[in-house]
Amino acid sequence: MRDPGCRAIAVSITFQGRGKRMKIRLTFVAPLLAAGALALGTGVTMAQAAPTAPTAAPLAAAPAPAMPTDDGGGGGQTAAEQKINAVIAAARSQTGQGLTYSWGAGGKNGPSYGVCCSPSGYDDRQRYGFDCSGLTQYAFWQGAGINIGTYTGEQVTKGRKVPWSERKRGDLIFWYSGSSTTHVAIYIGNGKIIEAAPPRNNTSVHVTSVYGSHSEVVRIIG
Repeated sequence: MRDPGCRAIAVSITFQGRGKRMKIRLTFVAPLLAAGALALGTGVTMAQAAPTAPTAAPLAAAPAPAMPTDDGGGGGQTAAEQKINAVIAAARSQTGQGLTYSWGAGGKNGPSYGVCCSPSGYDDRQRYGFDCSGLTQYAFWQGAGINIGTYTGEQVTKGRKVPWSERKRGDLIFWYSGSSTTHVAIYIGNGKIIEAAPPRNNTSVHVTSVYGSHSEVVRIIG
């Protein structure tokens, strides 16, 4: 089947010899005729004179994908900020769960039954929930894998003390009576804390504003 873009050209050639005349009619497709003329004029063979298909230019290599960078945390957060957020999230997850304040209750793995007896004389062996240091221990263990200990007197030694004016999210706030720690809570910013504290009902684990005569701020992370 002929390419519709080519034209057929008829050529008649007459041969004469020994009193005879012979006429031959040849039909050429135009590109082949041009190649034949080139061959006749230059001595180049038909195969050499035939046009060759253009060679496609090599494709440029695709740029390599950019390698991800580690900026210390997603969304511009540092690793310390991520841990602090996880600690606060762990503590907040225990609010609204109906857990009560229970002396000696709670720890790294979550709420538990308390012990007997609290300084106020409460027998909490049948009360399920957290006391203040049980909640903070749970939050730091679950959120950051840091064991800060089981009671306030131990937890206050686990980080570095910072001025109240330099407090930030994730810091521990301690209350004292004389030289002894009496309470601890997690500062979550904007004057708010998460704590386990009386009243001894199903809202004991809650978010509230900083109150009373807090005495010390301890930074565990950062």
